Amino acid sequence: GLGLAVDSDSSSPNFGGIYVDSVSGKDVLMWLPSSQFPNPTANQKLNIAPYKTIGGTATGITDPISLYVDQNGYLFVVNRSPDKILVFSPTASGNVAPSNTISTSLSSPYGASVYSDQTVYVTNDGNNSITVYNNGDHGTSTLQRTISGSNTGLNNPANIDVRIGR
Repeated sequence: GLGLAVDSDSSSPNFGGIYVDSVSGKDVLMWLPSSQFPNPTANQKLNIAPYKTIGGTATGITDPISLYVDQNGYLFVVNRSPDKILVFSPTASGNVAPSNTISTSLSSPYGASVYSDQTVYVTNDGNNSITVYNNGDHGTSTLQRTISGSNTGLNNPANIDVRIGR
């Protein structure tokens, strides 16, 4: 995997949490600096086990390519094989099912970003598109629109960032 994300929502139980997908591609690791290393010194090397891990067959994580944490602390895992966006609540840990799964109209998804109204934007490098969904972390998401075509200039789109005030 290539994913790295930080939970920047000060009201989240995982505020400051550092999420990394593992190179083996089957799980997501999270460290919580505020409780695990609250007073690090400059250039300090830390050998600390993750605060929590999300992984196992129930999670559906098989080939994560990127991660995103929304303003409510929900973790979005972009999974390439099969093509899915797996959404986990801030309290998710271990071998748990996602709270939401987005799979409609994805083609080799690469990046995801979530706007403050829970609109989810996903880049698809398999068909040079951006697909847009509603209800990011609140239940079933439906496809709202697709941005694609020769006028867009999209060519293997990768990461995406939808700016929101935090």
